[in-house]
Amino acid sequence: MKFVFIYPPSADPTCPPLCLSRIKGAAESIFKGFQFDFFDENNAFVRYVINSVLSEKDSEKILTALAILKIKFLFLDIKKYKFAYDCISEVFRRFSEGYPIHIGYATADIFYDSKKIRSILDSDLNPYLEYFSYRLESLLEEADIVGISVIYPSQLLSSLTILMLSKKKKSDIVVIFGGPFVSILRERLIRLFPEIDGIVPGDAEAFFEFAKGKIKRKEDVAETVSAYISSKRYFSEIRYPADFSWMNPSDYLLPESVIPIDITRGCYYGKCVFCAYGHIGSPYRRMDLRDLIDTIKGLKERFKAKRFFFSVDAIDTVFLEDLAKRIIKERLEITYCLDARCEKRFKEEDFAKILFDSGCRAISFGMESASQRTLDLMKKGIKAEDLPYIFENLNRKGIHVQVHLIHGFPGEKKEDIKRTMEFLKENKDKIITAGVSNFTLFIGSAMEKRMKDYGIEEAYIPEDLSICYSYRTSFEKGYPDFSKFRNVLFGIFPCIGRLTGSTTDYLIYASHFSPDEMRRILRTTFL
Repeated sequence: MKFVFIYPPSADPTCPPLCLSRIKGAAESIFKGFQFDFFDENNAFVRYVINSVLSEKDSEKILTALAILKIKFLFLDIKKYKFAYDCISEVFRRFSEGYPIHIGYATADIFYDSKKIRSILDSDLNPYLEYFSYRLESLLEEADIVGISVIYPSQLLSSLTILMLSKKKKSDIVVIFGGPFVSILRERLIRLFPEIDGIVPGDAEAFFEFAKGKIKRKEDVAETVSAYISSKRYFSEIRYPADFSWMNPSDYLLPESVIPIDITRGCYYGKCVFCAYGHIGSPYRRMDLRDLIDTIKGLKERFKAKRFFFSVDAIDTVFLEDLAKRIIKERLEITYCLDARCEKRFKEEDFAKILFDSGCRAISFGMESASQRTLDLMKKGIKAEDLPYIFENLNRKGIHVQVHLIHGFPGEKKEDIKRTMEFLKENKDKIITAGVSNFTLFIGSAMEKRMKDYGIEEAYIPEDLSICYSYRTSFEKGYPDFSKFRNVLFGIFPCIGRLTGSTTDYLIYASHFSPDEMRRILRTTFL
């Protein structure tokens, strides 16, 4: 039997998806004698979009933009980087004209109404249809089972497009979905799209371990998925190191390869009331340090990789220190970025030095707010008074600090958000970039069960394939709207291309410039 695993657009085209590499590492260890193929369709789709709108008039400009993204000394010129990103963004804007959704370089604004989404084979509604109509011929060659990894909402329409076209081309093919987004929607998707043969919740490795010996022909897949769901054993230890041997690093739109590794899974804290990130209920797990070091060494040797994104839901500082010390001891000579909670440990000078010496160059914090009252409402478990000391310590040691904020948290007062704005102005020389999102009320969050406690007056699921609520709440007079708050924020911290938040693009800059140099480059160029 032949399995084909696909990572569909629209997602990040700058680095290989971790999910395919995790699947390869586990599946080939567990299922001996089966054939496997792995396809990340994001870069190919970017090039398809460019070719679709490319004209003789603008071809030189667009080809220059692509060259900037691939040539390091051009990429590191921030003005050229902005030019390239603006060009690519304009290409996607033009491509999206006439469709009911907007597709971007690394994301998509997808509608979630099944009445519209059922019209998947309508070329006037679906911008992915033409691409996959010809692409699937090669993807499905000799395939018996297709697995589609749907990590983000932006991948839903393209995933359903692959599903419907696959069934149309090969009526007996088996198509299964996996990933946190579709796991939340599993029952609704199965009801609305009976063409799906199964949706696998939780870790792919856990499913493969359960399915070992049970799948001897493709007709066994649906029954095995059903039995797996009944078992409720959805998570496993990180036993199978990710295997990136399926990918070509030169395919990705960065001048240097950045490779993601899930050094932990789940969240060790797990109390933030707004959070429903990843697989709901996922326990906190660490990768074995020896396996992790061996994985990094293997990637360095095979791909000459020096940049890594430690992709985590959250990482505890004890494990982070152990990892940093091991990297130093092994003289790996890498740089990396990661996401983290604002733990007190980051105030310690020795800890920050260990991180920097191990290659840590950027940390993105989910700060959310600088008001203690708002942080307590969110049950963040951090102290606002620690924030400036954390950021100052890391910045002084050479680690770039990035923060993410939430606007419009129910129950927040104008004094709370005013305090956050004041904090950002007071600490602008300790932070490099800051991003903001509007508060989202997610299915599966703790707030979903206690809406009235947060002053949410009305809530409903706006469309049948949405994972969040539309809701109504009130803010006192003088509370700034989202656009005003964002404008204030970006007036302090310029928002350029993909340089806000924990991104592969930013790691390239953080690996070449100190925090002070990067801050000066951004502010003198764009403010």
